[in-house]
Amino acid sequence: MTPLPYPHPRRLLWAARIVVVACALLAALIVIAGAGIWRAEPGGAGPASGGAVVTPALEAAALVLVAAFSAAVLAFLVFGFPLRCAACGHRVLAEWTGPREASARTVSGLNAWVATVLSILHRRAFRCVACGAEQTLDAPR
Repeated sequence: MTPLPYPHPRRLLWAARIVVVACALLAALIVIAGAGIWRAEPGGAGPASGGAVVTPALEAAALVLVAAFSAAVLAFLVFGFPLRCAACGHRVLAEWTGPREASARTVSGLNAWVATVLSILHRRAFRCVACGAEQTLDAPR
């Protein structure tokens, strides 16, 4: 079966990139939080009391990461969330709890949404998780 050409390939490609950036920013936030950046008390708990040592640089890094993550999520909501499958109208980059097409791809046990994002970035094509329609971001030849 010939893949359908996706009507908004650039927008979908950028939306997939935004998803990867947002995930990377979230991972960085989790690492910083796990390293003990958050204060235990408003005055800050020092090392003598067993609390986390919080430096102004770590606080600034956390604030920058939160702002960048928020901007990435907002950009995704504006540019990526409205994108729909050309065949069935399901949102391409939205995770959902409904039944999935049996032919929906998965990657290393991760859900079909992750496989869709990676497929868009790697192959410039994807398979809709709702209807199974193969779609390409490349112009038809």
